[in-house]
Amino acid sequence: MKRFCFCAEIHIPTILPRHKTYTRDGENDSRHLRREEQTVKKIASENILPFFQFVQKINSVSEKKFKTGISISGIALTLLQKYAPEVIARLSSLKQNGYIELFSETWSNSAVSGFNKNSFRRQVQQHDRLMQSYFGEVPQLLYVNSPVYPDDFIDNLSGLNKKAVFINSNMLNESIFQKFFGVRIKTDGEVLVFPINYAMSKLMQELDFNLLQQKTPYYSRGVIRRLKKQGFDNFPSVINFNLTREKCFFHLSRSLTWEKLFKEMLADSDTEFISPAETLDAKNTEGLKETDFSEILSRATLFDVWMKNNYQVEAFKQQLNIDARLNAVNSGALFREWDILQDMDHLYYMDDKFAGKRFATRHFNPFRGPAAAYENYMEILNKFSDKIQSRTALRPAVLNDKSNV
Repeated sequence: MKRFCFCAEIHIPTILPRHKTYTRDGENDSRHLRREEQTVKKIASENILPFFQFVQKINSVSEKKFKTGISISGIALTLLQKYAPEVIARLSSLKQNGYIELFSETWSNSAVSGFNKNSFRRQVQQHDRLMQSYFGEVPQLLYVNSPVYPDDFIDNLSGLNKKAVFINSNMLNESIFQKFFGVRIKTDGEVLVFPINYAMSKLMQELDFNLLQQKTPYYSRGVIRRLKKQGFDNFPSVINFNLTREKCFFHLSRSLTWEKLFKEMLADSDTEFISPAETLDAKNTEGLKETDFSEILSRATLFDVWMKNNYQVEAFKQQLNIDARLNAVNSGALFREWDILQDMDHLYYMDDKFAGKRFATRHFNPFRGPAAAYENYMEILNKFSDKIQSRTALRPAVLNDKSNV
């Protein structure tokens, strides 16, 4: 039996104003706010809501046999509540009907926070509070979108009261992974680790929907065979689908096409869809051998547009520097601004692929090219760094004033 856990990632980055107008109140610039509103509404209507419709329909016809995991960032939740609240209402309805499970994650969709234990804890707790406010509960499974993290990252998860983490394996070695499944007798606070199968994820992300519509069932049967071939008998395959990165990636016709495909998969006696929570069941990892660990990790490496050029490397260095300085200052107002600025997508826009017309027309990017994205972002980071410096310079005077009272 091949078991699949299907997860959708939803993230909408805040659109930053041009650095020339970025001041303390730069986020109030009306032109950039209009552009942000248009982007959020477009993503909601063309990507997110059609996908929700698919989830509802496939669960209705399959008696809830396709419970999807949803990873949605705090930034996305905040923007959707502001510009497209119907998405939040629909998400809440899907959860109440038992069609989806929600993940915990960092509020900012940030890679930076993973390199500072205090930052990571603050980000996850901030996201958990938002999930509690919107949906009435704190998720017990953590989803890590970042492709990079330090060696001790997994060990730092134990204090967050999470049962498992879904993560890419770019920085995850075989010995660490084996540690969490070599012995299935769990101790209190132990977190199970599930690598995301990016070989399968890429297959699903790049499906040719036109062929799927024209040649069903022949094309869909081929997709099912490929998924079963890459799946494991003794370990669930976590499939990630990035719902919001591409323009118009899940409009209504594609929703109907996916419905046809997944009906066939659900009718296949050798395949089963399990919920994120069900991955924790010991039966899904019974018989897992040492030789399986390397094979699982080999299919879980994320080959993404991340840290591929000097622009991204330099920007990430500056992010890490600012995060360390800001934790020393510990300013609530600056943290709120920094939570928006540290978004991974600001570095994503710097990738060289955006210079290619075919890629640029399919993906959201407010900049004309990598150099423009880098220049704008670094100027904004420099201005934010100046704010930290000013706040740091004021702290001794403030402390002295308080000591004299």
